[in-house]
Amino acid sequence: MSIYDIFEDYVYTWNINGSKFHGGKWTMNPDGYSAKMTKRGEKILVTANAVRESIVPPLSLYFARLDAAKSVKEMCGATVDFLKSSNITEKVRLGCKKHLESGS
Repeated sequence: MSIYDIFEDYVYTWNINGSKFHGGKWTMNPDGYSAKMTKRGEKILVTANAVRESIVPPLSLYFARLDAAKSVKEMCGATVDFLKSSNITEKVRLGCKKHLESGS
């Protein structure tokens, strides 16, 4: 399971959206409504927060630029800049290469 799968599962489990997504460090127990945190839960929580900390700043900047855009052209420019800053072209190329090499 990748760190992004762990992140997605945590966000889905706790229905995290809106201000809960970028409002600060998450502390909800990955194992559910339990006062005791297992070692597994601690690892999941650390991973989920690390992924959140890596994606919230660029997404926040992107959304701010979208909100400030006064035209579709500016929205498209914000989207292109976000994708470029995320190095998306290289990530897609590597993902395609990986799938081609694995035969999937």
